[in-house]
Amino acid sequence: MKKVIFIGGTAHSASTLLDLMLSNNPKIYSTGEMNALFHPVKTHHIDPICGCGIIKCPEWDGIKRSGKKKVYQNIFDRHPEINTIIDSGKDPEWIKEQARNLEVQKIDVKHLIIWKTPYEFAFSLSKRGKEDRWNDLWAEYHLRYFSVVKEFHSVKSSTLIENPATILPVICKQLGITYIEGQEDYWNKRHHTLFGSAASRIHLHASSSSEFKRLEKFITRKESNGQKKFFDINKYRTIHFKKIREDSLKQDILEEIKNNRVANTICDWLVEFDITNDQSENNNCSLRVQFPYKPDFGWYYKSITRRAFLQLFKIKTQIYLEK
Repeated sequence: MKKVIFIGGTAHSASTLLDLMLSNNPKIYSTGEMNALFHPVKTHHIDPICGCGIIKCPEWDGIKRSGKKKVYQNIFDRHPEINTIIDSGKDPEWIKEQARNLEVQKIDVKHLIIWKTPYEFAFSLSKRGKEDRWNDLWAEYHLRYFSVVKEFHSVKSSTLIENPATILPVICKQLGITYIEGQEDYWNKRHHTLFGSAASRIHLHASSSSEFKRLEKFITRKESNGQKKFFDINKYRTIHFKKIREDSLKQDILEEIKNNRVANTICDWLVEFDITNDQSENNNCSLRVQFPYKPDFGWYYKSITRRAFLQLFKIKTQIYLEK
């Protein structure tokens, strides 16, 4: 049976890395962040550079023309050799809408959310000067996700990154896909994938290629904390784990996270439904369980308004710049 696996997660959660690992299989196809193809909110979403390194790759021209309602069926039709598609778009509303479409089309759907602890997430934000927003961005995302996705597995990003050769086979087994030895070395396959983390995508390209140099330039920047970030060529085509020390965060942020009841409950849920806890098919969140907190649904109207504004503004800006 054909299958689509949606990967959820906040920004900086390693969703692109997991997507590419899972799709490093001749029968699996990575779309990357498919939602941005149909709902562009950044200028680079308008003329995307495919994971194969080609701008306006003909692969995506044909797929986009078919429309979003049957986009996955179109991919299956174009690639009869594949039986599984991975979509790491993360947007809960996109996941909800597409899961409904796939149900009508009799295509199986699986949900997997990859997550960082609030401490790890706040640390990622601290490098960008946004650690004070950890709760808005982390807790609200998971509340939104739980409100629309009723059955899912979870996996902790640090667990995956620390030992991918051990964890990836467990994930594949639970999702009902075949694990191939060395599948974690995702750069061994030519992927047609869109958007996502530059730090993960850079390994898809030869170090002498123009796309590698473009991504390297994008990664090399000055962080908000004054530090300069570089791509370490010694870590090219390797998966490396760096343990985060909680005391590297500001004390008030540490206290806020420690005393946040909603965040602690979210963590408990994500741990309970972690795909690596138990190899049985029953280890997943079920409709029988109701999460005790609800999101502020103002996020939905804000996101719709923001999406419409950014699409209009950025598309018009792009057209103006091309004149």
